[in-house]
Amino acid sequence: FVRRLSAPPRTLSARLAIGLAVAAAAVGLRLALAPYLGLGTPFIAFIPAVLFATVFGGGLSGGVCALALAVASPL
Repeated sequence: FVRRLSAPPRTLSARLAIGLAVAAAAVGLRLALAPYLGLGTPFIAFIPAVLFATVFGGGLSGGVCALALAVASPL
């Protein structure tokens, strides 16, 4: 049985902010590493970002992060 690392934030705005901030960080990391990784691993930073947002912000944060990364995936 898994215990939560921390309690998710209570307010809706905090959950949305966590999801969007983690997504922005993942896109920034992906763009910064693009010259070194090439085009062969386009989603290497996205999967851990969604997991991180879900663990620390709850399901809504993970969903917002996944949706934001889906929109940003053509970058």
